[in-house]
Amino acid sequence: MCTDQFHGFLQALPKCEHHKNGVTLPSDTDAAFASPSALRARYREFKSLDDFLQYYYTGFSVLLTTDDFADLAYAYLAIAHAQSVRHAEVFFDPQAHTSRGVSYATVIEGLSTARRRAAVDFPQLSVAFVPCLLRHLPVPSAHSMLDEIVTAGHFDDGTLIGFGMSSSEAPGHPEPHGPRR
Repeated sequence: MCTDQFHGFLQALPKCEHHKNGVTLPSDTDAAFASPSALRARYREFKSLDDFLQYYYTGFSVLLTTDDFADLAYAYLAIAHAQSVRHAEVFFDPQAHTSRGVSYATVIEGLSTARRRAAVDFPQLSVAFVPCLLRHLPVPSAHSMLDEIVTAGHFDDGTLIGFGMSSSEAPGHPEPHGPRR
C-alpha cells in the first residue's frame, strides 16, 4: 500500500489492469478477520500460493446468484474507475463456481450485467473478461468447461477475450490440460 508523498500522484495516473485476484470475504472462525489491522497483517503473512488460495476460495461460498456476481464485479469496476484504471482485463474462475453447483450461465450473466452497468456509469473504462481453467481440478473438468464456454459463443461474440490457467501449482506442469489428442 502506497503511503509516501507520491500517493496522490500515483493514484490519479491512468492505469490498465490485466490481472487481479478476487477479494475474499470473512469467516467467523478465522482470527484474520477479527479487525482490519488483523486482516492487513494476515495478507502480509501468506506463506505460499496455496495459503492464499485457501482464503480466495472461501470467499466464493457467498457467490450464488447472478446478482451476487454482478454486485461483486461492479464494486470492483467502481474501485478500478476511482483509481483511474482505463482498461481492466478481469480474470475469473468459472470452474470454482460450477464445481459447487453454480452454473456458468449465472457467472457470465452476472459479469456481463456489471460490464453493461459500468459502460454507462464509467464510459472511459473498458472491460474484458478472461476465464481461467483450474489446474487443481481434473483435466476432463477443464475440457468440459472450455467446451461449455466455446459452445456458448462467448469468444465469438466478444464476451470473453481469451482464457488462462490458475490455482495451485502443486499438481505439477499444466501440460495435461493442453489440447486433446
